[in-house]
Amino acid sequence: MSELAQRSLFGALYVALVVLCLKVYSPLAPSLFVLLSLLCVIEVIQLSTIKRLNLGWFIGIWLLTWAAFYAPISPFITAGALGLLYSLSLALEKATWRVLYVLQPFVISIFAIESGLLPTYDFVLMVFILIWLNDSGAYLFGRSFGKTKLAPTVSPKKTWEGFLGGITTAAGLQLIIFPLLFDDSYWLYSIFAAILIGSAATVGDLIQSKMKRKAGVKDSGKILPGHGGAFDRLDSFIFALPVALLFYLVTYL
Repeated sequence: MSELAQRSLFGALYVALVVLCLKVYSPLAPSLFVLLSLLCVIEVIQLSTIKRLNLGWFIGIWLLTWAAFYAPISPFITAGALGLLYSLSLALEKATWRVLYVLQPFVISIFAIESGLLPTYDFVLMVFILIWLNDSGAYLFGRSFGKTKLAPTVSPKKTWEGFLGGITTAAGLQLIIFPLLFDDSYWLYSIFAAILIGSAATVGDLIQSKMKRKAGVKDSGKILPGHGGAFDRLDSFIFALPVALLFYLVTYL
């Protein structure tokens, strides 16, 4: 199988899995996010350039975070918080913040649904769709017209032309997609949301690119043939989700 065919196949499977869990049968969403967060935690620690890094401590942080989140009684939450603080005191600060960075969008997403801040997972799916549109537009415009480097020392292939093409694609196509997800979609807000999320997605991508460059690797993992690791696929979502939720809270609540 050619690299393009492999990339297309596993990309389609990834998209189908996200749509299935967020739209078709949303009870699967928490399980998916717990799994993806674990994969991202493992990969972000493997990107660390610090020697003798104890992965066990960071898996512990992952477990304690989710245990505290799902625990129905306060003693469990207290124990989780104390365990997390203990891990922070023993673990290397830089790597610890990386773990918390990749964990936060998954926890925030589930919390927003469970607490009623968001009515359904359609909002989270919307963030994914805008990121996919932005990435596709950035690739096509960057390949066709890209000349001016966006961040040459971090991601040499990214260009300003690709960046502008990405957010333009997301802002334009969401006018068709948003009405399918939201009955009360206001076109001006949705365009601004697309621009904001597309920009945040690019920042998230650059943050991960810097981590990989420091580690001297091309991909964060190999779980998705043709795409790399889970962190490679979710780097934009990790940064864009909290930005999108903040915009929603400020605009609609």
